[in-house]
Amino acid sequence: ENAVQQGSARYVDKDRNFIGDQEHVRNAWALAVEAKQRRIVSNLVNGTPDQLSAVEDGKLPSQLGASWATSDLKNGVPKTKGRWRVADMPVRPSNNGGSFLSVTKACREPERAFQIISWMLDAGNQAQGFVDAGLFPSTPASYDLGQVREPDEFFGGQVTMDVFGPAAQKIAVAYNSPFDVALGQPIKDEIKNVGVLGKDPEQAWSDAMSKCRRIAKHLGVSY
Repeated sequence: ENAVQQGSARYVDKDRNFIGDQEHVRNAWALAVEAKQRRIVSNLVNGTPDQLSAVEDGKLPSQLGASWATSDLKNGVPKTKGRWRVADMPVRPSNNGGSFLSVTKACREPERAFQIISWMLDAGNQAQGFVDAGLFPSTPASYDLGQVREPDEFFGGQVTMDVFGPAAQKIAVAYNSPFDVALGQPIKDEIKNVGVLGKDPEQAWSDAMSKCRRIAKHLGVSY
């Protein structure tokens, strides 16, 4: 998934066509399969007690994730303080999603709602969210503020924004379809079956495409 999110295409294009069988997804799939075959990834499922124990014991020396993963580490495995560092992702940065705020037509006080949203998106508040929970700021104006420039002792005194900030500015602009979640899930499920259960990669890919075909038909997406 991280490899797919490095590029500008996902699973469904602007014209409502399924593109999860194209080269950008096939290459990401092949990369994941190769990593498993070369035994450089574990078969542990994220968030499980076994996975957290392996991280705490130093048996999982690295992981790919968004900036909020720093908070997961701090809260999940606090004993590892000082052992971690933030580094650039191989090849290029990856977009791991985000949040959107809006004011609906049903809102009784739209001006007040907009004021609240503006306050939440203030550069200073965004910077504090990064400090408190690893939430990446929505505005580059936050990158140089004092609170994000403080050395983080969990990461050995590293100023993690020195990595996250430039990475965010290199992210490829991508179209996100409302159907991406539904049509990306079978592919994610099947690559997990390869990694965790040892399923044959070719059979897993075939099964993923069959599931995508059925879902696309149901959603009115061209396959």
